[in-house]
Amino acid sequence: MKQLIFTLTLFLSFFLTLALDAQNGTVNGTITDADNQETLISCTVILQGTSLGASTDIDGKYEIPNVPPGEYNLVVSYVSYETQIVRITVPAGSAITQDVALKSASVSLEAVTVTATRRTDTETSVLNLIKTSNLVVSGISSQQITRSQDRDASEVVRRIPGVTIRDGRFVIVRGLIERYNTVWLNNASTPSSEADIRAFSFDVVPSSAIDRILIFKTPAPELPADFAGAAIQIFTKSNADENSFSASYSMGYNNQATFNEGYEKYEGSPTDWLGYDNGTRDLPDIYPDDPTEVSRLENNVNAENKAKIDQYGRAFNKIWTTSNTTPFLNQSANVTLARRFLIGNVSIGNITALTYSNNNGYFNAYRAAYDGYDVPGDRPFTRLEFDDDRSNNTVRLGGLMNWLLIFGNNQRIEFRNILNQSSEQYTNSRVGYDNGNTAFLRQQEFFYQSRLTYSGQLSGTHKFKNDIIQLNWTLGYAFANRDQPDTRRITSALSYETFEFDPNAPYTFQFTFNPDPRLFGRLYLDNNENIATGTVNYTHTLALGDNFLPQLKAGFYTDLKDRTFSARNIGFVRGSGANSALFQQSLDEIFSDKNLNYDTGIRVSEKTAPSDSYEAENTLYAGYLALNIPFAKKWNVYAGVRLEDNLQQLSISNTPEPVYNNKQTDFFPSVNATYNFTERSLLRLAYGKSVNRPEFREVAPFVYYDFEQAASIYGNTALRNCYVDNFDLRYEFYPTPGETVTFGGFYKRFDNTIEAHLRQFGSNLSYEFTNTQEAFSTGLELDIRKNFAALADKSGFLRNFKDFTLILNASLINSEVNTDDPTERDSVRVMQGQSPFIVNAGLYYQNDELDLTITSQYNIIGERIVFVGDQDNPHTWELPRNSLDFTLIKGIGKNFQLRAGVRDLLNNKVNWVQRFDFQKPNGEGQLEKVERELPYYVFRPGVVFNLGIAYAIR
Repeated sequence: MKQLIFTLTLFLSFFLTLALDAQNGTVNGTITDADNQETLISCTVILQGTSLGASTDIDGKYEIPNVPPGEYNLVVSYVSYETQIVRITVPAGSAITQDVALKSASVSLEAVTVTATRRTDTETSVLNLIKTSNLVVSGISSQQITRSQDRDASEVVRRIPGVTIRDGRFVIVRGLIERYNTVWLNNASTPSSEADIRAFSFDVVPSSAIDRILIFKTPAPELPADFAGAAIQIFTKSNADENSFSASYSMGYNNQATFNEGYEKYEGSPTDWLGYDNGTRDLPDIYPDDPTEVSRLENNVNAENKAKIDQYGRAFNKIWTTSNTTPFLNQSANVTLARRFLIGNVSIGNITALTYSNNNGYFNAYRAAYDGYDVPGDRPFTRLEFDDDRSNNTVRLGGLMNWLLIFGNNQRIEFRNILNQSSEQYTNSRVGYDNGNTAFLRQQEFFYQSRLTYSGQLSGTHKFKNDIIQLNWTLGYAFANRDQPDTRRITSALSYETFEFDPNAPYTFQFTFNPDPRLFGRLYLDNNENIATGTVNYTHTLALGDNFLPQLKAGFYTDLKDRTFSARNIGFVRGSGANSALFQQSLDEIFSDKNLNYDTGIRVSEKTAPSDSYEAENTLYAGYLALNIPFAKKWNVYAGVRLEDNLQQLSISNTPEPVYNNKQTDFFPSVNATYNFTERSLLRLAYGKSVNRPEFREVAPFVYYDFEQAASIYGNTALRNCYVDNFDLRYEFYPTPGETVTFGGFYKRFDNTIEAHLRQFGSNLSYEFTNTQEAFSTGLELDIRKNFAALADKSGFLRNFKDFTLILNASLINSEVNTDDPTERDSVRVMQGQSPFIVNAGLYYQNDELDLTITSQYNIIGERIVFVGDQDNPHTWELPRNSLDFTLIKGIGKNFQLRAGVRDLLNNKVNWVQRFDFQKPNGEGQLEKVERELPYYVFRPGVVFNLGIAYAIR
């Protein structure tokens, strides 16, 4: 209902504001003194709420060209004069003259600054922000985003130096996995829609909604202290310079999924195409809410209780089979409306957007696990080997509605809202063998999850005493729900012994006497997270001399987060009197009502434990004090300290006291120094202390069986905070406003690093979150952005390259973990998730005369540890893969664009391996070290070809 109301509101906003004209006009005039009629030189004249403005010339005249038709507030200001706001109407395709006479102020004023609304979405504006920032920061603009096929924030952010993506939605900065990052959306904390990962899912923010993304790589007093990789800030569009309307539609061909007759799908909900389940996958209405009720009935066996259990089992849907379908082309659409209008002296802007996408994918994956290596025989002891066919569908329905109010001298109030409803559905059909159970297996998993994410912020920016004092504040609320209803798993087996006797013997469906999430389990997970945030930042410029203007900064921040997680672990088991022949029948027959019988067939059972559900909260209060000190136009030192008081608590059912209680009060000092060699080159040096706190899931005593990994995931209530010392050194050179060359290095020292370690529990593989003692990470980073516009003045062949822009960024990183843990495989190794190198490259061609843009983008990362091994199991490594994308955008007429592209053209393998090393005789009486690299998880994700059209009115 929430998403339906929001969507209807968005549509209503469109129809109420579709009044647009395409021809621009001009505003000009003369500014004079009201008392003596003398013209005034260098007056500031702006159109309130836009980036359009001008200054008066020696004759007091001004001209603002290319103004979209409509009503505006013309703001005129000058030193020692009263600012005037005049309402004007700009007609389409013509000029309007507006003269203004300013009155002298009753008292002499200090310098007055009136500025137009600063553009923040262009490449030049983002580069200028990076250049003038006190911190080490990287970023990307909306302008650069439009040149790519990137569909969401996760695809966009990987274009930023030192950034990579995992699982299509989790951001890794400087090779550090996603748990080391903190993410803010429009200056407010973001929720995690993932039950198992400490991360914000970047795929919930569509690329069309992004104004800019900034990645802060060094701590600062005003930034949250809980990060080691980066503090990432996503800003959605809010300012409407002019009335505009745009719409786009595209189709995509996936070479492995589209029109693939082997694509499997199980029957779901009628609303799956909208990204949510309408209740089809919910627990049956008659099934008890109390997770212990079925067990209570089983422990008090009588005819009545048996009948109840049979009734519960028959109420579940009986869909245990798939059908082959032929997926159509992928679909995506976007509609955006920008509208600005005036109410009195207030300029109001609105941006409203709707996005929808429906994509199919398919891949075949190889998966294996090993029990060690047979050195004499030079072969692995293979535990299991599977071949997976995975057919998946993802749907995203999103909306954005942002409001901006500008009044007076650029005082701003913003109200930003983004809502995203998305879903993922897949069928994984598996064949292979399991040596641990000495059987050939056939397995399937029916998986569905929906995610609802909302983030809203009300914020204000205010300036007083001619910008000497600045105050900004934000109130934010965010909500995330991850619903994973009715995950079904099917297993049938044929023992080795039976196979040797009769290779054509039928497989037997594996029903045991106790519910097992791997064997005809039905798993229901629900995760809800709420975050309320509030922040106030105060800046006071101290006029201590003509050229000495230090700034005092102070602020307060609070973050109140709570999570409710629940799991129902339900399965179907065999009755004590069931005939084994039943389990060689079809699933339709096995799950018929007559065979849902407590004694002679199968029955529903539940083994949900108290630890399968938990409630958690995190309460953070923070304050900071900082001083920005410029020295002699060359040096600038920004230093301060942040105080954070944080309390993490997690409780499980039927437990009076929290099972995890982590309260810490810490001070986090930081200093960022900048030396300006010239106006175009500078050097940055920074130090800051930060923290990396455990995530709720990492400390929850909840065990989750991951079907794809064929392993269980455990939490750890003994986890401690990880503290990090961060050092950065960077040189920056800006040859022209649109070009940059930066080169730098960093060093990080970690205490109590949090990692996912492989563990052996019984005969099954498992992963557990643990602290390691000490780690280091050092790296070099290079970022080049070079355009060749200067070649326009050349003659001959070189002139053909004038429309090209080259973007190249690369990182070389070395990390080291030192530990004396006896369970560790290595006392010295690299950090989990740390890549030794990262390369992003892009070549852009943009010809305004032809209205043509062509883009090629390349990415590769070095090998990294996915899971840390133990004494018996080696580390699991992800090997490098090359990614190459092409995009073509061609304008057609005044309002249309044709967009075409190819994503992941090379379609390299996603390749996880394990490495076994041992000593082997070399035939000369000596031992030599031998390493064998064995495949662990391998698949190709597929190539996607896109073709679309866009329409815009401005």
